[in-house]
Amino acid sequence: SSSVYASSASLYGSIAATGSERYDPVAASMAGSAYYGQVPNGANGGAAIYDEVPLDDYLRPHRPAPLAPPPLSAQQIQRRLDKMRQQQQQQLEGAHQLYAPVPAEAQREQEKLQQLMLELGSAAVEQDVRNALRAASGDVQLAMRHYKIDQLTRLGVAGRPQCEQALQQTGWSLELAAEVLLQQS
Repeated sequence: SSSVYASSASLYGSIAATGSERYDPVAASMAGSAYYGQVPNGANGGAAIYDEVPLDDYLRPHRPAPLAPPPLSAQQIQRRLDKMRQQQQQQLEGAHQLYAPVPAEAQREQEKLQQLMLELGSAAVEQDVRNALRAASGDVQLAMRHYKIDQLTRLGVAGRPQCEQALQQTGWSLELAAEVLLQQS
């Protein structure tokens, strides 16, 4: 295999053998062209390609940087912490309420909620049913499906898409769908 490399080396020749010029000279007709001018070399004492940037105030900031804010007092820190705790508490209290209706719609939502609670039976949790009803924008049938999918998902046996598919296969029967999912796992 070394003979193959030796023959290819002789085919291409050595770069050193071609001299210091690695490229063909520019044709005489193009020599005066603006495209092929000689680039000055700084080592030969030629002019620099770029001008020096003048030392001028143009690049300096126009005004001093603003001062750091004064350190907070213990009282200010305590007030901020209390305010943050209060906001977190309000978020936690409001987290169970999903898309609360306007007061005029509250009575109609309550009627739909009672209807769903009757259909779902005594095991249904009112807050979960209310959240399903609000997620379904008041559509009772869709809320029923939301609630059942949520209940199956809480079992932790399968993800939401698999739970919905199992419910569709069993005619939206929560018990049958749970059996199907438990058998598959």
